[in-house]
Amino acid sequence: MLLAIFLEVISYDDMALNEKLAGHILIHPFIKGLNGYKQEFLINMELKLFASQDYLSKFGTPLTIDDLNHHRLIGFSRDKKLFAELNWHLKIGLPTGEQRTPVFEADANFGRCYLAHKGVGIITVPKQHPDVKKYNLVPVLPQISGEIYAYHIIIDEVLYENENIKILSDFLKQSFAAL
Repeated sequence: MLLAIFLEVISYDDMALNEKLAGHILIHPFIKGLNGYKQEFLINMELKLFASQDYLSKFGTPLTIDDLNHHRLIGFSRDKKLFAELNWHLKIGLPTGEQRTPVFEADANFGRCYLAHKGVGIITVPKQHPDVKKYNLVPVLPQISGEIYAYHIIIDEVLYENENIKILSDFLKQSFAAL
């Protein structure tokens, strides 16, 4: 069965709320006080540290937070803003206002995973990210985590009962539950 739905995937760093909601369906953290939309939980994402086995064999495995000072860290692009602190690994264990200097920055999770896979350094991404398994990335300092944030599917109330929207919503819920 072919659904009559047009999908557009937009990755943003600092869009206004009305721009985010222009497509009527949004996958995003809960938006407090949002009227006219249904918000349903999809998944909790937990930021963890990962590296390739090759990197760890060459540069050693950090055993403490302070050991990160002597490692090659890959960061999220510092000039971009998101709802979660994706450069927590550059700041953890340091005085307020200080941070480690990354050797490379990339704004896409898949890009940071690829760089880690190639042995460039240590990254932080959600532990559920499929590229962690795809590239056999190894957890680093597994006892620590960055921010945990929840994604919701946010649907315009006018469309909420639409059969095609329900099919899409159910598909997304099943897909996220499988991560």
